[in-house]
Amino acid sequence: MTNSLVSIIIPTYNRALLISETLDSIIAQTYTNWECIVVDDGSTDDSFKIIDSYCKKDKRFQLHERPLNKPKGANACRNYGLRLSKGKYLIFFDSDDLMIKTCVSNRVKAIEGSKYDMVIFSMGRFENINSLKIDKDRIVINKNIEDTILEFLKGSLPWQVSRPIIKSDFIKSSAVRFNEKMYRLQDVEFSIQVLQKLRPVYISIDKTDSYYRFNEVIRGQYFTKHFSNQLFISLKEYYLSIFKLFDSNFLLKNRRIFIQQFYGFVKGHSRNYTSFKNINFLIKKFGKELKLTQKQKIVFIGIFFINKHFYGKRGTYRITKYFDKIIKK
Repeated sequence: MTNSLVSIIIPTYNRALLISETLDSIIAQTYTNWECIVVDDGSTDDSFKIIDSYCKKDKRFQLHERPLNKPKGANACRNYGLRLSKGKYLIFFDSDDLMIKTCVSNRVKAIEGSKYDMVIFSMGRFENINSLKIDKDRIVINKNIEDTILEFLKGSLPWQVSRPIIKSDFIKSSAVRFNEKMYRLQDVEFSIQVLQKLRPVYISIDKTDSYYRFNEVIRGQYFTKHFSNQLFISLKEYYLSIFKLFDSNFLLKNRRIFIQQFYGFVKGHSRNYTSFKNINFLIKKFGKELKLTQKQKIVFIGIFFINKHFYGKRGTYRITKYFDKIIKK
């Protein structure tokens, strides 16, 4: 195995309590020729100070601030880190994830000198640094590109953004970047772009070499006003991107997948604090691109109305089940 430079790109925001664990796991790598580019998204805690202390001790770490002309968010930070990177290979990582000691070594070994544009590894989960667990629900998919895209569209999530190692020139020579208007689903949208536009040669290897943090605090964030607003803004951008990527034949052939998935988002995440603006925009867009029936449009509006005004109230169960049947047809 040669000693090629690997660029590890990490966006961060207010991670003062967590990021040391992430950076320590990178320092511990048995593979030593890496650069870790941390891009701060305007943290208001001690994150900048902590990361800067790592940079002073180890020149392989770099700390940058998101340019002020770039929108706030992890995606703009990732794109900026990508522009600054000099490695032959890329790993996008999150500021609360952990690598095992052989993570980078194993990834370089798998891709170096191979035919693959990217190699995807499995990822476990943890609640604290002493509770690393293999993810029993992990998905390892080695299908043709079309079938892999469908898995992403169905919500199966064949891989998160932290799992691949990617040949740098493969991404940098293209126009594919993270959508800076999205707060959620960016992994999915980015991966679908890569698959559809770049047609990569890839392989998924069922070897867990990193872990993502998941606990009750993070779990609770999925049902807040902030998350709901970010989700439906992101869904608007996500579906606009998808409708541009694929022709009408593909969209209509798979319309049931799109309709059921969007219905699931509205049913699962719209509440009394959810704005109707982006949902209504997408109902109209779905009507145009996917030929929604009038009944289906009414169901989308109906499930939103029920969640907004009667969520959890007695008597809504039968109506919701009736809506479910219409959408599944």
